[in-house]
Amino acid sequence: MKNPLLTEKELEKFLKGNSFLDRIDALYEHQLTNWKFAADNYANLSYTITKDIIIDGTSCMVQVNPKRIISTSADVKKTTPETECILCETNLPDEQRYIKYYKEYNFLLNPYPIFNKHFTIVKSKHVPQSILFYLNDLLLISRDVSKKYIVFYNGPACGASIPDHLHFQMGNKESFPILEQISKRGIIKNSLSIDRKRININCFELTNRNILVIESNESIEILNCFSIINNVMKTVSSNTTEPMMNLLCLYENKKWKLIVYLRKKHRPSFYFEEGNKKIMVSPAAVDMSGLIILPREEDLDKLDENKILEMYREVTVAKEHFEYLKTKLKDFYN
Repeated sequence: MKNPLLTEKELEKFLKGNSFLDRIDALYEHQLTNWKFAADNYANLSYTITKDIIIDGTSCMVQVNPKRIISTSADVKKTTPETECILCETNLPDEQRYIKYYKEYNFLLNPYPIFNKHFTIVKSKHVPQSILFYLNDLLLISRDVSKKYIVFYNGPACGASIPDHLHFQMGNKESFPILEQISKRGIIKNSLSIDRKRININCFELTNRNILVIESNESIEILNCFSIINNVMKTVSSNTTEPMMNLLCLYENKKWKLIVYLRKKHRPSFYFEEGNKKIMVSPAAVDMSGLIILPREEDLDKLDENKILEMYREVTVAKEHFEYLKTKLKDFYN
């Protein structure tokens, strides 16, 4: 098998600068040039059917994307041994190549894209999907790519289709409706703002999602705050791995912004219905951010404003648990 790590000689044919973002762009160009399967899937993105749905004055985008059926229907409870893990470099398709992020992570082009540029950032070693000890890595990666991309994390029980191998993903910044949604403060409910010298924390309800936004220019402040959130949610979570959550991270104006979606359930009840009542949607970080992926076109007309609100209400953390967390955060930062 050919070594999947792109050599400098292979990469330099596509390089247009010296930054890490330039290397990512070169990886993208290399893969579209040399991997027909991925190139076809990216070309087909321009033909995807989309629908804009206005909820409480904000826009949610629905995208019909049949290539995402594998991820949407993944059995997250199934254990995948290292010998079969499709994120381990020994099991990559022959055409799939990667570039290194230091020695710890492999940057791969995602061959089943949601975005015009969609990457998977894979831990070099086969370790389980878990955020607590790797959140600092997410922050560092975000700092280095946030000029163009948002980096996100799906928990092992709420969106990671391969929960046995640690990975993040990233996509074009303009593809995440949540950034515009949270800027419209008028529709935010039950908000709590903690504004301290080195950290700002906002907790609120937005279209039935209970969300936290943590901002700081010091990574240690975000790590400490997240540790509190994780510990509190452990006490109310029935999940045995880690509290269910999805994360988005970006870095702007020398400050990190970490968006946390707290979850209680992986999929809405209508995912499991039969016949015409079934809507195949499996919300992960992207869907929780207002870009909802449907692998089946037949579900497009069924997923309306009410169904989206129902989905968010079902999968987001219970109100009483969110209020409990807010109380604990207030106590700590007072």
